[in-house]
Amino acid sequence: MLRAIGRLFGWLWSGLDALRKVLHLIVLLVLFGMLWGVLSRPIPIVPGNAALVIAPEGPVVEQLEGDPIERTIAEGLRREPSQTLLRDLVESVEAATDDERIRVLYLDLGGLEGAGIAKLAELTKAVDEFRASERKVCEFTKLAIEASVRSKPVLAALFHIAYIHARRINRCRDLFVEVNPRHVVFYKQMLGFVDCGPERLDSRVGACAVLLRLDLAYAEREIVKLGGRTELARTQRSLYPYFFAPSEENQVERRLRAVG
Repeated sequence: MLRAIGRLFGWLWSGLDALRKVLHLIVLLVLFGMLWGVLSRPIPIVPGNAALVIAPEGPVVEQLEGDPIERTIAEGLRREPSQTLLRDLVESVEAATDDERIRVLYLDLGGLEGAGIAKLAELTKAVDEFRASERKVCEFTKLAIEASVRSKPVLAALFHIAYIHARRINRCRDLFVEVNPRHVVFYKQMLGFVDCGPERLDSRVGACAVLLRLDLAYAEREIVKLGGRTELARTQRSLYPYFFAPSEENQVERRLRAVG
């Protein structure tokens, strides 16, 4: 009887020991998987005349809140952070200031939920140093048209005004916009935009978005050649025939300069 009870406890102990080893193995595999997920991210290749896109999400904080283990798991699963470290923002701008490949700093502040005055002052100082290096800083917020309005002249007028602000008034060389992937072909074919970044999830609207760039020197040539000549819209796969004619463009520029 005692011998049978001893064998039973021996089996139980062996089973518990095997379970312990399996659990240890699972924990190790999870840890290695998280480490691999963090370290396996590809190193981006930065071309010449590039734009650095800074799009903070959530509140700006000096120290991340929450459990460190949960943050590590979220990073390993490549989830978007719900907070943005102030130090990360400042160091990104400072690195761009010292990098000759970065010619434009693009600030997308639509996902920013809040930051104290002191935090914004530190970020502003870093951005001002970037601007002092004779490079451009720009922010595009929102451009939208009522869904019931399907008018190429209306869209052309909006873009032409944006062009006048960027090119003729502020002497910028490039225009950056972020659009829904479904609209990428339209922007490329009708306006001459090119890709400037991979498709990414825009947490503000819960949809994917693609960053595009327009060479404003190209836009200037197209406006001179096609602007105001709506009769060419039938033969030219372009939105530029709907842009203002040169005389109208000059009038719009004068009005924009008058209102500051």
